Amino acid sequence: MHQHGRPLPFRQCRYRAADLLQLDGVHQFLLDRGPPIGDLAGWEVRRYIVQTLLPALVLFVALAGLALRNIILPSLSLEGFSAAFVSAAFAFGLVMYGVASSVRLWNPAQNSNHHAVDVFFDPFQFLQRANKTKQSIAFVILACLAWFLSIHLSRLDWDFMLQKIAVLLIWIIAFAIFYTITPPNNRVTRLWTYATGVLLLSAYLGLVAAQPRWSVEENSPTAIGQAIEEFQGYDISFRLADTLLRGRFTPRGGAGFYSFLSDNTNIPRSTHLSPTEINLVAHLNPSTGRKPNIFIFVIDSLRRDYVSPYNSAVTFTPALEALAEDKDTVVFQNAFTRYGGTGLSEPSIWVGGMMLHQQYVSPFAPLNSLQKLLDANHYAEWISKDNILQQIVPPSPNINELDANIGAMHYDLCQTLRELTQRLQFASPSAGPIFVYTQPQNIHVSVIDREGRSVPDGARLPAQFDAAYASRVQKLDACLGEFLTGLKKNGLYDNSLIIVTSDHGDSLGEHGRWGHAYTLFPEIVRIPLIVHLPPWMLNTVKYDPKSVAFLTDLTPSLYYLLGQKAVANNPLFGRPLFTDSLDEQQPYSRDSYLLASSYAPVYGLLSNSGRSLYIADGVNYRDYAYQLNPDGSSREAPLTDAERSAAQDEIRRQINAIARFYHLQ
Repeated sequence: MHQHGRPLPFRQCRYRAADLLQLDGVHQFLLDRGPPIGDLAGWEVRRYIVQTLLPALVLFVALAGLALRNIILPSLSLEGFSAAFVSAAFAFGLVMYGVASSVRLWNPAQNSNHHAVDVFFDPFQFLQRANKTKQSIAFVILACLAWFLSIHLSRLDWDFMLQKIAVLLIWIIAFAIFYTITPPNNRVTRLWTYATGVLLLSAYLGLVAAQPRWSVEENSPTAIGQAIEEFQGYDISFRLADTLLRGRFTPRGGAGFYSFLSDNTNIPRSTHLSPTEINLVAHLNPSTGRKPNIFIFVIDSLRRDYVSPYNSAVTFTPALEALAEDKDTVVFQNAFTRYGGTGLSEPSIWVGGMMLHQQYVSPFAPLNSLQKLLDANHYAEWISKDNILQQIVPPSPNINELDANIGAMHYDLCQTLRELTQRLQFASPSAGPIFVYTQPQNIHVSVIDREGRSVPDGARLPAQFDAAYASRVQKLDACLGEFLTGLKKNGLYDNSLIIVTSDHGDSLGEHGRWGHAYTLFPEIVRIPLIVHLPPWMLNTVKYDPKSVAFLTDLTPSLYYLLGQKAVANNPLFGRPLFTDSLDEQQPYSRDSYLLASSYAPVYGLLSNSGRSLYIADGVNYRDYAYQLNPDGSSREAPLTDAERSAAQDEIRRQINAIARFYHLQ
């Protein structure tokens, strides 16, 4: 633009552009604070808008949209056009809000911009006038902020989402500081900065490209690949860069497979489905024999390697060790959850099988095999009805709620057992058998963090265990031991079926991983499963403690033990773990079993009698293979393209089988 033959300052052009755009009254604000611009040519202003301002806006909207699309929406299983629309709309609103805020802060007496991008970083302009000391202090404050966010978000996060958002914020602030303090005419400094970035990016992409080739040639995971994977757990900034550069744009196995996973995950409630009637037996009749009391303790997030029957290094679970050593107790050494998260894992116990990836089909009663069995045998039910059971267990006069008026995340096993002990003292033997179900949250990662990861004074725990987690397992064990002692004194122990298990495991810092929900790593899917049967019941059945067992096998097992022996043989259902002969269990054996995250398009395939685990991560577009050892350890295994293709085909086949069974297809 020109005024009387001379180029107009950028500031004046910008004011006229804002005036024409009518940005919520900002134009008048700028006119009041800037020089007269009445003689600006309209076509020159339009050229400025088209050539300078709009490209900057488009660039920032695109970057914000990509960040939302790649960080948040995949964890919500939002893909395709819907994801693109949501990310674009949100990014546009966010960028325009930022532009308007920056323009309002503009002070023409103190600032002199040289490019339209400067308007986005106007709040940082004070650093341009600051001395080197103040600029250095800004970087120190930024580093402290990054450290604070990484520490306080690491264990509260699902799939690193909050940490990735925090990292993105730090990136933006860091770029704004560098951009502001670097003189605009210092091209050498900026050139070296860009060159360094390109060099690092090229080196990283070269390692990523070579990793699969080296892995196949050496028939083992490469040290570089393992190092990259592990480093991501400790450096979330690197994880985010890796996700954006490799995870989203170079999917292993093809984008079509991961889109298929997403399409069959988190099926919205708006997709109306008539509930499918699940009948584990053709004719459900009341049991004619003795009926044991049934106690099911599903300790949320309990890992098998923190329980002494599975790990000899554990010294803090004497009660569970005593229970396991009881001659009438069976410890299943090869037990797994089908779902890596409470949302679908807990309902799968009551269903006794796999479900659609929806939370939840309504009404749920036709799917609730366990409730049908309890109703048929007139059990008095004492249940801690958390948010999930409120939806899947229908109201019934037979149900007496435990932990009433207590939020589900505050369920404390010790408190529940005290309440249960008091109720048992007043229970009438003539009232019939009782069924107890509770899912305490004492060792859930969010609960531990809420309590400040405290450890009791004087606690003596082996150094290789997470102290905050182990100390709470120790407390749970003591309370459970006290309760079992009470059952023995009351004469109820030998007439009770007692199950101690978990809905899933948890990551406690392995390779930088924390929590569960969005992952299916070995420490998540392997669970403890300890079952005590009354001696008069155990003496009549056979079992294989080394066979693959799932949470979905609990309800079919209860059916069989209560006389309903013709349990349906369906790949989607569980199987009875106890039968009159081991030969009866052979037809239920499968070559592979589908696993799934409860909240995201992350699926697994367990094969080779529970020794091989393949994971397809549809959030980060990656896959993994693990060898699971009998002692509870695991290691990453090599994976060829042929093995990957076969595993993905089998996952697709089993997901389609679930969809057909529940009439989704």
